[in-house]
Amino acid sequence: MTPTTSSPVYAGPILVNASETIEAFATLSGFAPSTVATARYIINPAPDFQVSVNPTTLTIVAGQSGTATFTVTPENGFNSQVSFTCSGLPAEAGCRFNPPMLTPDGAAVSTTLTVTTTAPSVVMRLPVPTIGRPADGLLLSAFAAVLVVGLRRSRARYRWQVASLLLVVVLAASLTSCGGGGGGGTMIGKGNPGTPIGTGTVGISASTSGANPTNHGAVLIVTVTP
Repeated sequence: MTPTTSSPVYAGPILVNASETIEAFATLSGFAPSTVATARYIINPAPDFQVSVNPTTLTIVAGQSGTATFTVTPENGFNSQVSFTCSGLPAEAGCRFNPPMLTPDGAAVSTTLTVTTTAPSVVMRLPVPTIGRPADGLLLSAFAAVLVVGLRRSRARYRWQVASLLLVVVLAASLTSCGGGGGGGTMIGKGNPGTPIGTGTVGISASTSGANPTNHGAVLIVTVTP
């Protein structure tokens, strides 16, 4: 707007936050006003970007995964590479971006975030059987010795000895297992507790590198169900 004698009088710095055209003139009592002077000030904002997420909430069954899309929208000619990181993930959970980095070139670009969780699990342990009595070991040793001797001598002569000793060993082994000297059944122990059930906030950071890095964040609400 062209100034007049009724316009506000300049008394200090003029603050602007965008490109402006300033017009002014001077007046003095007893003199005619000066001509209007015009100055155009161009302010170029720094290149920047905005980041958004869709959807903003994920519900995931423990042991499965969920996905969300993160979009980088450039502003003021922004064209630097942007990388992503996650924070605040629950225990036994992970995140992966595909692609892990984006470079806007005049248009918005997107990456897919996959949040993975872990289902609870147990560990199965089978006990190793042991010989219940010292006599069992002696019987087995004796049986092996008779077999060796029997091979060196006449089979007909020692066949009855081998058969008798074998019967004794079988009976001893049966008594050992019945008496509880060996191992028992299958034992089940604690394994991985998995990702905790509940709702949490996962922070997503989108940042550039270099001398003047830029960082913007977004929030994703993740609920893990049984």
